[in-house]
Amino acid sequence: GPHELLLGYQEVLGDQFFDYLNETNGIFLANSMDVDYNAPHEKSLQLRYTFYGKDAGLPGFKAMLWGVTGWGADGGKMASQDPTQSSIYWVNGAPVQGRHHEFGFIPSYTFQSGKLKDTKVTFIAMWHVGSTHYSDATNREYRLVVNVPVKAF
Repeated sequence: GPHELLLGYQEVLGDQFFDYLNETNGIFLANSMDVDYNAPHEKSLQLRYTFYGKDAGLPGFKAMLWGVTGWGADGGKMASQDPTQSSIYWVNGAPVQGRHHEFGFIPSYTFQSGKLKDTKVTFIAMWHVGSTHYSDATNREYRLVVNVPVKAF
């Protein structure tokens, strides 16, 4: 059917941040949406709903809505190994700790015919709220993305 519901739980077991493989920009964790929820000892829970318009008589339309919360982050062990507060394990004068949460909404539409056929328009809205000593800051992000296919040959 047109509806999909996802419940994701994630837990980092260790004293270090879950690393980015080969220094890439993604780690593909279950709850990685706006932020990664990859702090030492952090636990996170996500609830995500996706609507597929093609299965409901609205071809080209898709929408996703989610909420994620993270808690239990504790960078104290690694922070104690660098008391100069210069490492990633320190934020605002204290070891990484605390909780945070985010909400997001991404509707998109792909044109099905005409001059704009296969052009996809996506609006992205994400809101993240981090505690004072969490590694990811509070932010609001809005994007409008237009993908236009170009035939080169």
